[in-house]
Amino acid sequence: MSGPHFPIQSAVLRLVDLQEYLKLSKTAIYALAERDPSFPRRIVLGPRSVAWRRAEIDAWLANRPVAVKGACDPGRGKAVHPSAGGVAPAR
Repeated sequence: MSGPHFPIQSAVLRLVDLQEYLKLSKTAIYALAERDPSFPRRIVLGPRSVAWRRAEIDAWLANRPVAVKGACDPGRGKAVHPSAGGVAPAR
């Protein structure tokens, strides 16, 4: 059976639901949780089961900075570092 384990409208999102909701892999979610202190903490449901509160995920999404249009060099598809003066370094 395909689709989320629980409906997205649920108060808590299991890992598979969070993957679908954020369009991220399991590895990306755990990496994000490790490096971003503002990412909501998981709830341990059992020895092999975790979930996240949907309201906390929604609040986290609402407070994330929006990507700035033109922050990527369209010629190479790489992010431009501010110290480069808005120009991607030559190869």
